[in-house]
Amino acid sequence: MKLFTLVASMALMTFFSTAAFSQDGQFRNGPQHNGVYTGNTNFDNVTLHWQFSTGGAIRSTPLVVNNKIYFGSADHYLYCLDTSGRQLWKFETEAGIHSSPAVADGIVFFNDRDNNLYALGATDGKQHWKKSLGKTPDYEWSFDYYLSSPLVDNSTVYSGSGDGNLYAIDIPTGNIKWKYNAKAIIRSTPALQNNKLTFGDCDGRLYNINATDGKLNWLLKLNGDTMQNENYGFDRKAVIAAPAIANNIVVVGDRAGYLYGINAASGEKIWQFDYHVSWILSSVAIKDSIVVTGTSDAAFINAINLYTGKEIWRFQTQAPVWASPIIAGNFAICPSNDGVLYGINLGSGKEVWRYSIGERFFSSPVIAGNKLYAANDDGDLYCFVPAAKNNNEVFKAVFWMKDPPFQYFQYGVDKYVRDYFRSWGYQVLDDKALATFMQERINDHKKSVIVFATNYFPGLISGDSAHPSLILDYLKAGGKTVICGMNPAVYQVDTATKQVTGLDFSLTEKVLGFKYNYNDTRAFNGFYPSSPTKEGRLWGLKTSYVSRLGQPDNVVDVVLMRDETGKATSWLKSYGGPAGMGFLQTWIYPSTLQHIDDLKSIAEYGL
Repeated sequence: MKLFTLVASMALMTFFSTAAFSQDGQFRNGPQHNGVYTGNTNFDNVTLHWQFSTGGAIRSTPLVVNNKIYFGSADHYLYCLDTSGRQLWKFETEAGIHSSPAVADGIVFFNDRDNNLYALGATDGKQHWKKSLGKTPDYEWSFDYYLSSPLVDNSTVYSGSGDGNLYAIDIPTGNIKWKYNAKAIIRSTPALQNNKLTFGDCDGRLYNINATDGKLNWLLKLNGDTMQNENYGFDRKAVIAAPAIANNIVVVGDRAGYLYGINAASGEKIWQFDYHVSWILSSVAIKDSIVVTGTSDAAFINAINLYTGKEIWRFQTQAPVWASPIIAGNFAICPSNDGVLYGINLGSGKEVWRYSIGERFFSSPVIAGNKLYAANDDGDLYCFVPAAKNNNEVFKAVFWMKDPPFQYFQYGVDKYVRDYFRSWGYQVLDDKALATFMQERINDHKKSVIVFATNYFPGLISGDSAHPSLILDYLKAGGKTVICGMNPAVYQVDTATKQVTGLDFSLTEKVLGFKYNYNDTRAFNGFYPSSPTKEGRLWGLKTSYVSRLGQPDNVVDVVLMRDETGKATSWLKSYGGPAGMGFLQTWIYPSTLQHIDDLKSIAEYGL
């Protein structure tokens, strides 16, 4: 047995010693961590291609090499998929995997939460070696989500560790070549330029050391170095982000709330940008003179000039940004903690598109070929492709009123619906513009859809004793309306007091051309769990939820969801137009936004 082990070990060393190691794939798309992707970067809109589920949150940033996708999960597995989303293999460790893999010459390297560095066969997932990188002391300031990721150069893999050392590991043997002791936890992934490694630690310091022998070139104490966390009640020292290097400038942020531009050769600070305490956990993306980063509690993404540190633009998000942005073509693509993936124009900082998943993003997106990959805390890896362009003219709109006579939604849900659809190119309409839009579609009969973010029918479209219902004429002309709550036609509202004075289900006959079977509480049908039908899944419904106002089949034409009593809760009433067009009843909770991507799918079905 010992002889076999010796022979196998010598064979492995011979293989490694004769191999010319190449940097096939690294965190942030290269050893300088610029986060810039070339190739097919036409991501002016995206659509979901496939998703793959794991058993835990994914905070490891995926890596795509040779048509294989590698990423870790909190479920203790490193996964390898092909680009169609099919699992090729998975490898189990004893702890969560929050580092991002690196691949060189057929070997994949990664760290687990227990400070073990692994080397596996990239094709088969077989373990070549495993090396313990010490133990992490208790980190009482918490928010300790990320691990330093391996960086490969020639026959050495470099990694920071929770034990305070930056390790250089010999790839053929898995033995330690040298280690540099920073005396503080290292979560920052080292960047490499000119045979020098740059990284930060959790005590607010930035280091530059020789990659050959680990000798210190320079040490820069950042603003957090002199701060005492106890004075603030939270961490204002740690450097978690991976430094990025461009044009001899190191750019890195910290939990003190600053972004720094530093001379890579001397370690002298060139500039700093103050985020006023808001953490910078993002590793920046750099293209030409533009640096893009996210920030924590201040909840925005901004662009900084690489040479001056002056702000170029700022884009407000709805939640902190802890993941890292990437740059592809003329787009900055960045996820946030509200589960939204944003596509932002790199030059102007204006939102071009967004895609909502629902859970927070701690992992950063990557691009390979014509696919965009993003992993989420829901445990799924998502694959997006550029959305196909529709050459047929289609009009899409979302109705929203600032101060309607009756507000169905609460806590800003209506604004989120408005902003979500606006980000997908929907025209925002007030009450007057809504009436104009409907009349234009009545005249030209072009395909269109209106999503009612404000769950209210203005008098201009619902009609009165002297005027017919404009919305009914619009539906008969082939239009489509999407209602996300109680049917607005049934409300009797005192516009002076902005109070609902009653409900009259018979009103729908005049306003919408159909009537419910009952005009009393039987029409409500209670609150019952509902699930998509086969037709509903075809339209894009994936989520089950509680609905009300369930109706028998004789009221509707297409049933998209049924409740547990068998009644239709999400459904379409057709008016003789093309398939998928008409009055669409579906549901969003009045106070909590959910399944908005399902809503978009069924709104656009048939267009």
